[in-house]
Amino acid sequence: MRKHNPAELFRRAFSLFTAVSAASVCLGGLQVYASDAPLEITVQPQDAEVSYPDGAEFHVEVSQPENVSSYQWEVTDGYNVFVLKGSSASTDTLVVPSTTQDDPELVFHCIITDIFGNTTVSREAHLTKNNNEEDKTVLFVGDYAVEPGEALDVSETGMGSGRIIFDRNGYDITLNHVTIDNTVMTYDRQIAPSLGFLLERRNSEVDEYYFHLDGDCHLTNTFFDTDYNNGGVTFNAYFASKDKNNHPAVVIDGDGTLYIKGGSNYIYTDGELDLYTDVVGETGGDFFTDGITCHNLYVEKDTSLTLNVNGTAIHTEGDLYTYENAVLDIKSTPARVSVGPTVKDISFIMGSVHSVGSKINISVYGDPDRFVPYGQYLMMANAIGLNGTGAIYADGTEITIEMTAGESEEPFAGNFGGISGAETGNTLDLAKGSKVNIKIDAPQVSGCSAVNLGGKIILENGTELISDVNGAGETFGMIAGLNLQINDAVLDSKVVSSTGEAVYGVVCGEADIDLTEKESYFHSVAEGGIAFAADTGERSDDEIPFEEGYEPQVIKFSGKAAVVTPAKNVISVHGVPGYGSLIRAETVFDKADTSKPASEVMIGIPESGGAVIYGILAAAALAGAVFIFLRRGKKQEQ
Repeated sequence: MRKHNPAELFRRAFSLFTAVSAASVCLGGLQVYASDAPLEITVQPQDAEVSYPDGAEFHVEVSQPENVSSYQWEVTDGYNVFVLKGSSASTDTLVVPSTTQDDPELVFHCIITDIFGNTTVSREAHLTKNNNEEDKTVLFVGDYAVEPGEALDVSETGMGSGRIIFDRNGYDITLNHVTIDNTVMTYDRQIAPSLGFLLERRNSEVDEYYFHLDGDCHLTNTFFDTDYNNGGVTFNAYFASKDKNNHPAVVIDGDGTLYIKGGSNYIYTDGELDLYTDVVGETGGDFFTDGITCHNLYVEKDTSLTLNVNGTAIHTEGDLYTYENAVLDIKSTPARVSVGPTVKDISFIMGSVHSVGSKINISVYGDPDRFVPYGQYLMMANAIGLNGTGAIYADGTEITIEMTAGESEEPFAGNFGGISGAETGNTLDLAKGSKVNIKIDAPQVSGCSAVNLGGKIILENGTELISDVNGAGETFGMIAGLNLQINDAVLDSKVVSSTGEAVYGVVCGEADIDLTEKESYFHSVAEGGIAFAADTGERSDDEIPFEEGYEPQVIKFSGKAAVVTPAKNVISVHGVPGYGSLIRAETVFDKADTSKPASEVMIGIPESGGAVIYGILAAAALAGAVFIFLRRGKKQEQ
């Protein structure tokens, strides 16, 4: 073993100490000098003036680039400072691929950190536009702009694949097997809406813009800011026409399906949206997510629209149209908003719903885990909310609504509604065999109702309106503020309150029930409550007792319609609680007990010598006569 000379060891140690003290260390030929002084910028980013939608580049250089640990570009719009996250934002050259007409003057600077932790900030570089008043139609794809007559190879952007072609005519856009995932964006501007597609224009005379799908198209939006419940709009079209009579249309057609995933809104436009091809929207997380916002929405023949959301699936400033064999399939689990109670219409319709030969399926789940831990409250959730004066017109259409809520030790929700609208124009009009089936199973949610409309419920010619409501507190089956009209149709309502409070089966203004077909009937069950009440329009501050020999004024039977349950029945007035007074309502009593209205009422067609067919097959005699009913082609007896 070699022995070291003590003097030699001391000399080596002293030499190393001297070298470190001088801050000169040779590492593989690279000499690094430690210093308290930050790096010196030798090339500053320069101002840029462009014509939108052109972009710009901003470059910075330092005297010792080998000592740079990181570059970080930031931008301010004059009010806020944003730390950019795009792929170029951590390099010496920031690439801004495009600008929009709405962009304010943007100011950029770069923060440079060296390997010793020292930072240097570059000068501010201004990006201005010289054509803010020029009207253009531009399709933004992520951060990149495509103008009429141009094409974009998505693979060159780093966001996906496929090719986008914007025709010279200014309204035809072809998506050739396009896949976009904005996990990696060049610029990633947080103050711009172009997180997926943005079609923008001003004052154009074009009425329709066409997105032609050549194969399936996938848009994935991975930009999220959960503090603000905001992931941005994944497919956006802005025409500055919201307050104008002319609402341009975005038409999506072709031989593929448009798949959208993520974002706080899947599709947002202030114009029309017309779908000739299938569209599927999926959430990108458990937080707040809305679906489609537009003026009028058209789901064309043989087209399906599938929306899985954590909020409002459809919000129309105008009408919703679904045509032959179209399928609208919605699933929503509402999530809390930033502040205050959450109110969510799963379908928020400012106009009317027009459905012909189509299917509408809506499933809503109230999840207490999204509200109780945050001290928030799901104050209202309506499957279809009519928020203007419009109506629902269903012609040969099936509408299925299912609403459920999870169990919770704390109250977290109230007011689940299947179809709701407070205006007198809000009407449900079913024709030509249409069927509406509403089931609400939320025994911990107060104020549930299957149908609650300020207008009419109109059922005609073999249509069906069936509801089953299990709620808490005061609970309703169906409410029509104006008339209830049944013309050879089926109305079947069942309602129960898990807390044993007041329940109402069917409540309306004037009721006109005209039955000539044996398959038609009216049936209402309100366990422990009032099965049927028709408002006379009169109010009272005093109790309203049962009146022997009362002649009904607002409950009217036509054709062969008659009350068959209770077997010994009679119609009288009764006081139903209203706002500050009692409502003088006509209702059905059982002569055997006139202390309270009947909790079950059946109106059908009595037929001497026959049988009553309803529920499960069973023979029963009612007051010496037996009645026949047919429901959905099955023989059923009561």
